[in-house]
Amino acid sequence: MFTNTKESGLEVLIVNWLVEHNGYEEGSNTDYNKEYAIDETRLFRFLQDTQPEQLEKLGIRKSHQKYAQFLNRLQGEISKRGIVDVLRNGIKVYPADLIMFYLTPSEGNAKAKELFQKNIFSVTRQLRYSQDVAKLALDLCVFINGLPVITFELKNQITKQNVDDAVQQYKDDRDSREMLFQFKRCMVHFAVDDARVKFCTKLAGQDSWFLPFDKGYNDGAGNPPNPNGIMTDYLWKDILAKEKLTLIIERRGSDMNQHEKMRLGDVLFQGIDENDYLNELYKNILYNYAITVLQITNIKQLRGVNVDDALRFADLLSKSTHVEKADSHKIWAHEIITMLLTLYPDDEVVHYYAGSVLTSTGNFMGRKLVQSQYVEPTVMDELFSTLSDLYLTVPAAPEKKFFQQQRKVYEHLDDACFSYSAPTSMGKSFIMRMFIKEQILAGKKKNYALIVPTKALINEVRSEIIRNDLENLLDENQYHVVSSANDMALETHPDHNFVFVLTPERLLYLLNDKPDFVLDYLFIDEAHKMTGRNSRAPFYYSVVDELSRRTAKPKFIFASPNIPNPQEYLSLLASGEYDKQNAIASAFSPVVQFKFLVNLKTKQIYIYNDHLKTLEYICSINANPEDGVIPLMGLFYKNSGERTSRMIAYFSSKDKAINAALTFAELQKQIDGGTQKQIDPELAELARDVRNQVHRDYFLAGLLEQGIAYHIGYLPSAIRMRIEKLFKDEKITAMFCTSTLVEGVNLPADNLFITSYYSGRAQMTDVDFRNLVGRVGRIQYNLSGNVFMISDETRNNKQDVYLDKLKSGIPDQHLSLVQDLKPKHKKRIIEILLSGSSVIDKYNDDQPEEEYIMMRKFGLILLKDILHDNDSLIQQEFRKYMKDGDEEKIKNIFSQYTPIIDSDINISLDQTRKLRAAISADSTFAYPLPEPNGSFNVDEVFGFLIRLGDIFDWKRYEYSTLGKCDEDGDYTKLRWYAVILVQWMEGKGLNYIMRRAVEYQERHPEKFWINRYTKQYYDKNSLEHRNIVFANTLEVIENVILFSISNYFLRFSNEYKRVHGEKSLNRNNWYEYVEYGTTNEVTIQLQRYGFSRESATYIKAHPQYFTVDGEGNVHVKNDLENCGDNEVVQQIPDIRFNTPELFVE
Repeated sequence: MFTNTKESGLEVLIVNWLVEHNGYEEGSNTDYNKEYAIDETRLFRFLQDTQPEQLEKLGIRKSHQKYAQFLNRLQGEISKRGIVDVLRNGIKVYPADLIMFYLTPSEGNAKAKELFQKNIFSVTRQLRYSQDVAKLALDLCVFINGLPVITFELKNQITKQNVDDAVQQYKDDRDSREMLFQFKRCMVHFAVDDARVKFCTKLAGQDSWFLPFDKGYNDGAGNPPNPNGIMTDYLWKDILAKEKLTLIIERRGSDMNQHEKMRLGDVLFQGIDENDYLNELYKNILYNYAITVLQITNIKQLRGVNVDDALRFADLLSKSTHVEKADSHKIWAHEIITMLLTLYPDDEVVHYYAGSVLTSTGNFMGRKLVQSQYVEPTVMDELFSTLSDLYLTVPAAPEKKFFQQQRKVYEHLDDACFSYSAPTSMGKSFIMRMFIKEQILAGKKKNYALIVPTKALINEVRSEIIRNDLENLLDENQYHVVSSANDMALETHPDHNFVFVLTPERLLYLLNDKPDFVLDYLFIDEAHKMTGRNSRAPFYYSVVDELSRRTAKPKFIFASPNIPNPQEYLSLLASGEYDKQNAIASAFSPVVQFKFLVNLKTKQIYIYNDHLKTLEYICSINANPEDGVIPLMGLFYKNSGERTSRMIAYFSSKDKAINAALTFAELQKQIDGGTQKQIDPELAELARDVRNQVHRDYFLAGLLEQGIAYHIGYLPSAIRMRIEKLFKDEKITAMFCTSTLVEGVNLPADNLFITSYYSGRAQMTDVDFRNLVGRVGRIQYNLSGNVFMISDETRNNKQDVYLDKLKSGIPDQHLSLVQDLKPKHKKRIIEILLSGSSVIDKYNDDQPEEEYIMMRKFGLILLKDILHDNDSLIQQEFRKYMKDGDEEKIKNIFSQYTPIIDSDINISLDQTRKLRAAISADSTFAYPLPEPNGSFNVDEVFGFLIRLGDIFDWKRYEYSTLGKCDEDGDYTKLRWYAVILVQWMEGKGLNYIMRRAVEYQERHPEKFWINRYTKQYYDKNSLEHRNIVFANTLEVIENVILFSISNYFLRFSNEYKRVHGEKSLNRNNWYEYVEYGTTNEVTIQLQRYGFSRESATYIKAHPQYFTVDGEGNVHVKNDLENCGDNEVVQQIPDIRFNTPELFVE
């Protein structure tokens, strides 16, 4: 019995048991190295006894310097990877490879058993751990092979102190800056008395989070009476037994780290994929799920399923530790449990098992969704689960949880470079954002850049970072979120730190404009844009190459969906100095997709079995191919009080998407029986704003009132974001999309309908197709989603192609420079440069425009790299097709132009030379001045564009847009662009621009294009024709005005200032006018602070809401919150968090 009532008596009791019964050694303070927080004596005894040859390689017995280097490396590895990973996987210290802990031996393996026995488990009492305060002592510390793993603070209730006093002692006295108490240094910290146990995995002063570690008693907290000892002795008698503690390390590590060694799990799970009973069980569940989703259980009979067996299989698969197949086994378990939840929504046993499965897969967000009552069956399982739960807790947001795969990635984000890939639904950008937040919370003063693929995504990500992640932390820590190189914060607070959210083009402009700006972290989301035939890939190359050549390099993090070889992107880094194996590819998805194939020609529906790679016939359908996907979508529309599933339909072109949305709207009316449904107030308000801002006849407005929208092309950012929000809020339930859906837009759909595997006129890459499929289902909302792939057996829409895409995995990806820029293209570029020309024409008339643009830009980068001796990856790739001396010849030919070749890959040397010559030769060559009232003369603007077109050779380089000509060589579109450009720069609203576009088309009905390839006579009474005008005009604003013309104006402005002085364009910079869509200084300033063009225009029109000080600085009054304009009010919180000084009383 426990008779010593002092705290020291509990110490003695625990130590004696561990030494006498559990085989521990008792350590002393003389063994302990305070600087490195290790039991130095036992660490080196273990290494000498087990790996003398490796120890000899290190030479640490002969050199104090090498001794210190080894301990520093060990300390660094524990800090970076954590004690569990170091124990499991050892450390590499060149030239040695050290095992730090021998794991549980398999049955019958005598050698492994002998090595396991050489592990040294030890415990030290009253450990004096501090270098600074010599008297500070910890009650107990447990070591394995000299490395600390567990600490204890002990109390005794008889002396009027209990477990909570021990917790408080940790919070008050155990400084987390001390080496022993730093995060990851120990597995766990226990607070113990004779009745209760609590534990914490991360000490943080008063913020330390301790949880109970009791057995439970009478369905409540605490521990049961113990007739054979004290109530908490299970901790040292059971949990701290060598075998049990080893098992905890193995279980915790096996789910969090991959390694090369064979495990028992490999044997256990080796044949499970071929288990006939499991596969038959899964087929039947899949069939039952399909007929339930399709709502035909009244005409199709459910197959018999042994639910208990299915649950046991799911539970087993969720615990897979197979080296190669663990991810696929866990996904399989997830699929089974998700389908069973759908089939048996009220079955408590299914919900209970769901908790077990989702806990085992580390999907705590999913477990929260299903609200399972699952509890771990043993104290050991509870410890593992709680440790996992704490391990997966997001450090910067404790109310949120990572998935295990997310956590693994998170631990690498401070590496010099790192690349990872995962399924679309894994939340790759969330990991980056949480890392940035933790850094800011920790007081780090760094600059971060997140690269996103589209301008549309900039606003979404910017708002998430400001409103969801950082909020007041921005002002408190002097940070700003910046989405433009001209953001006002860069000018008003140059000494602050920044989080940039930019496209690669915008970041390249920032780097050119501010070459001395120090960037500490570069996160590239959707990094797969650097593979495939992609005209924007060269911009990514330029950004990465530019930054990797700097003395003060940022840390590079690449994120991509579904790429099997993410290390490919690391080859972009200059000098190849980084470890190209610093990459993780995960196949695990927290959300599963069930794939249906719908053949409109054969009138049959199948469901795809991902594990057998086969189709399972479900039913026939009564459908006409010409009706397309619409009748199937109608199946999921509910006109009663039932919830309507959120649907997304993908189309290869905007015309098809809009027409399908209109057809679906008519079907909804038929289902409603012609009765007028009450319009949701938010939808009515958004529809009204669309009519006011775009046009009263714009189809989108009427569709919104029915809860339908399309997501294509350019729209005011505020309207786009409101559409996305209302879809997430289930007010909009059907969304019709084009390739914008593949570009990283996050919309939580229940059902996705894919009507084509084409994007425009090109077939989707395997990566883009998988990315599209992964867009259905979001873990914040659901555990799964359904994908319907629609075929009609026409030339570009065949079922077999869908099936091939599902069956074939994604092959290793290669950079577009290597894979898609063909040898013949590289040879042509070399020939052109050797001829002394920088004019890179199309390879032939049949070359696709996207490929030509990519080819030309890589040629521009090659010339720059040769002249600047960069020895870049691009140079190395082209060098394969050069003869000896070719590079030197090219350099000699172009060396005189080295100063004028920069990182702007929109403009080639021949264009720059002609532009410089024109500006230098003609002092009157400048942007035409606007009228005093801010208006422009269209004829003057058109004439200026013609001159720019001749200088920049638009007929050669922009042949489908700016340089499009008729047979006589006259520009056919340029005057129309000039009209829209003038209206845009004058600050006219979209509604005005649309009305003028319609009027123009009515005056020129013969110049009407249905699409890029089809011309028709314009019918002014046709709503369809009018909406084509709207769509074409919006596309011109997005792609021609805000991209192409903007880039040319930027180059013109820079060259003009070079010749005439930096301030020469202060009062008439058309690049700025295009960027902000106005000439008004107040409106420009407001946009530079983050307001949209439309909101800034509204504020300018209401002077009661702003003031301008004597230096011309705009300030917004707090009363603006009550202005009544929905979009303005919605934008205020982001801007207030980001730049609070803008607002005044």
